[in-house]
Amino acid sequence: MKKEIWKTIEIDSRYEISNLGRLRKGELIVRAGLAGDSCRQQHLQYAIYQSNNNGRVFHVYIARLVAMAFIPNPKRKPQVNHIDGNTMNNTVENLEWCTLKENIQHAWRTGMVDNSRYKNRTKGTQIPQHKLTEKQVRVAKHALSYGVRGTVTQLAKMFKVNHPTISDIKRGVTWKHIQVVQPCPLD
Repeated sequence: MKKEIWKTIEIDSRYEISNLGRLRKGELIVRAGLAGDSCRQQHLQYAIYQSNNNGRVFHVYIARLVAMAFIPNPKRKPQVNHIDGNTMNNTVENLEWCTLKENIQHAWRTGMVDNSRYKNRTKGTQIPQHKLTEKQVRVAKHALSYGVRGTVTQLAKMFKVNHPTISDIKRGVTWKHIQVVQPCPLD
């Protein structure tokens, strides 16, 4: 069993956090609560009551408190990552500072985010709401490749779709799998 080390937290000097992720105020251990984030991951958090700030309550993730107290952050990275992917494991050895990009890449690598739904996405005419055929998209991409002013508007009128539909094709947001072929596939 590891030795528990306590350090005062920056938010309120009446509280101390341990390297094992426990919070105390004096001799009283504070109970943690669950909080969900946008990735549907469960995190443990503490409610810290500040008497010097009109009794304002701060809800702070345990991982952030532990990292702030025990892990140097010379590059001033804004997020805390759980190395083993277990958001309930808030020991100092399981935490590291990271950027948003690093955190997302780690979540994908460790399977914390279900990426199976992104691998075999439906595209083009497989999408029920599609407005154009693949042949029309090839024509549009060919016309757009010349960069003529007003082409997006003209194509939208020609194919009877709205401006953003063609604009998304031009920017590569939709129909990425269709390549421009030479000559133009008008037949």
